[in-house]
Amino acid sequence: MTNRNYFIAKNKKRILYLILIIGLKNTFPLFSQQWNCDMDKNESLNISMVNTDDIYCIAKQNQVKTVLYTFGIWCEPCILHLANAHQIAITHEAELYILMIDEGDSPHLICGINFLRERYPNIKILVLSDSDYPYRRTRKYKKFLKEITPKTFRNSNGMSKYIVLDTSANVLMVTNWKDNKGNDWKDDSKMIQKKVLPLLTRREHKLK
Repeated sequence: MTNRNYFIAKNKKRILYLILIIGLKNTFPLFSQQWNCDMDKNESLNISMVNTDDIYCIAKQNQVKTVLYTFGIWCEPCILHLANAHQIAITHEAELYILMIDEGDSPHLICGINFLRERYPNIKILVLSDSDYPYRRTRKYKKFLKEITPKTFRNSNGMSKYIVLDTSANVLMVTNWKDNKGNDWKDDSKMIQKKVLPLLTRREHKLK
């Protein structure tokens, strides 16, 4: 093996990560939201890294209710339900954020952001903070859910989850996989209609 091939083989993961970042930066303008909240930022991705307190801070500064949708590129239901999640902020008065749980140096995170930007260039993305949740994605997600889920709701670790907060940062809804039980698992529209939309105000679309 030549020195060049040895270097590539040894640093394959790092090289892939750099390629993904460069491709992401050159392809799409990244969304950057400014809040008066003391949160971390992934400078290479220009993405805010958040914990539970940051979520509360964001919700309090929004003029309408906040909806979080948990997402991972490796999660099939997350991908299948994404269009329904995106539609919520179009038809109803809500600020929608896609909440990703992967580590900040994970190729899954970069691939996920690429995937989201290709479909919805202006979509708002948040990532669970590595400094506040210094664990692998499953454990950091469990810790976050334990913090943000009121005792009145079932705390499950499933993805494709909706978390709704009002402008006082009260958590109004945390969905779980059982909320969609009995329906087609590939389509969560009935669950959204029952659990999420009643908490939101429908937008008024004036006829031209």
